[in-house]
Amino acid sequence: MRLRAAQHRPLVEGQARFTDCVNAVQEALAERELVIDLTAKRIRAGGTTIRLPRTELAFLSWFARRAKAGLEPLPGIPIPEEDPEQRGVAYREPFMAELERIDALLDEHGKTMRAIRHRITPDYFNAKNSKLNRTLKEKLGALAARPYLVLQESDGAGYALALAPEAIRYGAVAASP
Repeated sequence: MRLRAAQHRPLVEGQARFTDCVNAVQEALAERELVIDLTAKRIRAGGTTIRLPRTELAFLSWFARRAKAGLEPLPGIPIPEEDPEQRGVAYREPFMAELERIDALLDEHGKTMRAIRHRITPDYFNAKNSKLNRTLKEKLGALAARPYLVLQESDGAGYALALAPEAIRYGAVAASP
């Protein structure tokens, strides 16, 4: 009963066929691989293709590049800070670079740009992370999604994608049949 929350929604609701159940278990136990297709705005995580909105895709890609480079976890943006105008400024450039890789013609006056023009606030950071993680859990199931989530390290060291660098690659991802 405790594992019920970790399962893929169609399985829990009884809407899945037996083969769907077997496939879900196999995917949860499968070798972890994340393929990011910035052009088509989709990923393949654990064999499942998922289309993501560009800001969530950029957020995931930002952390994927950090993981591939072997960088340390990224500290969260502190709410109280000596200079509030500098809050999240260091996060802006790498996030903007990912957004521009996805959409080079990004609207300078659009909602996304207004939100991060000068800094990324803790609320914006947490909202993007939460939305990305929620989408992955819905599509993969909580247990299978875990390796692909941007999570805070258990020791409080910061946020990171827990995949090994060799499990992450960029390339074309075919649409789901």
